[in-house]
Amino acid sequence: MEKFFDESAIDRLTALGGDKLVREIMDYFFSQVPQKIDSARAAVHDLKTVERAAHSIKSSAGNLGAIHLQKLAGDIEQMAVQNLGQPVPTLIEEMQDAFDRVSVVLKAKRPA
Repeated sequence: MEKFFDESAIDRLTALGGDKLVREIMDYFFSQVPQKIDSARAAVHDLKTVERAAHSIKSSAGNLGAIHLQKLAGDIEQMAVQNLGQPVPTLIEEMQDAFDRVSVVLKAKRPA
């Protein structure tokens, strides 16, 4: 199974801006990514909306080292750009699962 989380991303953010920056980025991630996943799910036939949501998720996931989530979002983004909508609903559900899985890890690593 491919690696789903890169802990060094948190270390890099901490070195860059301390615990405050890590908290802010995590709080944004936890509040916005579920909304973006819901947006993509609701607009599954509007590939431009799916593309924008996936791009945002890809960036947020990358900031926090959520490798598997980042890859899935990137795959969805590329499929939307290429107008390949058929596999998107399944991948959105995989993206939800990846978010749920990495969230457990990230919440445990969130600075107090």
